[in-house]
Amino acid sequence: MKTLLLLRHGKSSWKDTTLSDDQRPLKKRGRRAATRMGKEIQNRNLSPGVIVSSKAKRARQTAQRVLDQLDPQCPLVIRSELYFEGSRSYLQVAAEEGGEHQSILLVGHNPDLEELVARLTDQDLFLPTACLVRIDLKTESWAEIENLSGTLQFVLKPREL
Repeated sequence: MKTLLLLRHGKSSWKDTTLSDDQRPLKKRGRRAATRMGKEIQNRNLSPGVIVSSKAKRARQTAQRVLDQLDPQCPLVIRSELYFEGSRSYLQVAAEEGGEHQSILLVGHNPDLEELVARLTDQDLFLPTACLVRIDLKTESWAEIENLSGTLQFVLKPREL
């Protein structure tokens, strides 16, 4: 069995209107929430074998704040396919980056993350910023993930911490 952790990026800033969407940084609230989620992942002994983030600045910053709370040996990989290319791209990235790890964390965006949760668990959820989802998968290989092969274990919102 594999454990898939999904994290929507923290709240981002719209202050600088000259920035492209993928260059928007986290705002203070987003930075705090990302750090809290990293601590919670550590507290629940859910440390992933690898963290894979979207290329967007807000997602990379979220991933780094989570990583700062975990084992510094955990690799952080940036993949452009996690930036609004659909839920199927998340499955492909998991297959390519998951390796022999029992658990991985994907940091990305809605609506792709919500679609992925629905695809794997048949549950329609709203995932606010910095929301963490745990899905247990009935597979021994990241490459063999199929639709409806996951069981939703929890959805954790920053305001619940």
